[in-house]
Amino acid sequence: MKTHSTAVWHGGSTDGEGTVSGKSGAVSKVAFGSPIPHKFEKTGETNPEELIAAAHATCYTLTLAHILHKAGVTPERLEVTAEVSLEKGSEGLSMTTSHLIVRGKIPGGDPARFQEHAGKAKVACLVGRHLKLDITMDAALEG
Repeated sequence: MKTHSTAVWHGGSTDGEGTVSGKSGAVSKVAFGSPIPHKFEKTGETNPEELIAAAHATCYTLTLAHILHKAGVTPERLEVTAEVSLEKGSEGLSMTTSHLIVRGKIPGGDPARFQEHAGKAKVACLVGRHLKLDITMDAALEG
């Protein structure tokens, strides 16, 4: 199985702009701006680091939903935020950690079992395994 995305960039590294699109069409002409850190936050555009965080959050959510399904549990809602940290080192910026904030709404759910399933999903998530980042997690059921 293969998938792909295409990125196109026009202009210089500080004043250019680009788009990214994916094979499925779900990612379609997402704009991204300068690779200069934090500039994208002011333009309303995305950057590769934000897309990696989105990929990690999505993969983890789907993995957790599958693990819960196999355990006979159907969540009413799962919400996962991946916070990817960037640190400046001798070789430039590096992504060093991804912190997952996991919230689940499962009527009558057992918090200890949810923690167990959340931990399994952290290990099983394909994107997380391949990022080779320090992955931490805060998982909890909501009332």
